[in-house]
Amino acid sequence: MAAKKILLALQFWSGDAARAYELARYLADLEPHHNETADFMLCARKDCVLDRRVAFDVARKFNVTTFNSRRDGVGWPHGCNDLWFDTMSFIWENITTGKFPQYKAVLTFEADCVPLQKEWIARLHSAWDRRGHNEAIPVNLIGALQNYPSWHINGNAMFSADLDYLKQIVRIGSCNPAHGWDYAIAPQLKKLGWKSVPEIRSIWNSKSIGPSGYAKFKNEQCALLHGVKDRSAFHLSRQDLLGVPLPS
Repeated sequence: MAAKKILLALQFWSGDAARAYELARYLADLEPHHNETADFMLCARKDCVLDRRVAFDVARKFNVTTFNSRRDGVGWPHGCNDLWFDTMSFIWENITTGKFPQYKAVLTFEADCVPLQKEWIARLHSAWDRRGHNEAIPVNLIGALQNYPSWHINGNAMFSADLDYLKQIVRIGSCNPAHGWDYAIAPQLKKLGWKSVPEIRSIWNSKSIGPSGYAKFKNEQCALLHGVKDRSAFHLSRQDLLGVPLPS
C-alpha cells in the first residue's frame, strides 16, 4: 500500500522556541478537523527544554511526536546541523522499527516559515506526488533552489521517507560544522535527485515582508514561505487565512 501521510518536522532551539510554538499552534488552528494526511513532530535541540503543553495543544489536530536531539552541537550552523541530521536519523530508526508509519515524505522546517494557503498541506502533497524524475534519477527532495553561496535546496524542504533514501542520509551523518548542512551536502543531495517547486519558497534572512510581497508569493502558488526574520509574514498569514487583524 502506498504511503499516504507526510511528517511535519518543526525544528527549533531555545532562542526561537517561543516562535516555533506559536507557529505550531497556528498550524493546528488552521485545520478544520484532525488531519489524516500529516503527522506533526516537535524537534528540539539537545539543550532546549521542550514544552509538552504545546504538544498537547497541537494534538487537537495532528498526531504528535516530540524529539530532543541526542547530539551536542550548539550555535549556528553546528547546532542546526546536528539537530537536522539527528532528526532524520530518528525518523529512519522509528520507521525501520515500525514505531512510525511509512511516510511518503518528511518536511523539515523552522520557526521562520509560514503557510500562504489554507490548504498548504494538500498543496505540499500535490507537489510531492508530481515530483517525477530528473532524467533517470527519481526526485527525493523538493524545495526552494538557492544560488548562494552555491546551488543548493534550502533545508526547509520535503525529503523522501523511503528507507533506502533515509539510510543514505544517515550514512552521510554529518558535515563541516562551519557550513549549513543544506549547502554542505548539496552535491550528495543533488546526486540523489532534487527539484525546485513553486509550493516552497525561501527568501533567506529577509528582514521583513509587506502585504504586496506576501500577495506576490501567494499568487505564485507558494504554500510555505521561509526566511522572513521578523513577525510580519506570520501576522499577514494569520490575517489572510484566519481573519485575525494585523497588530496595531
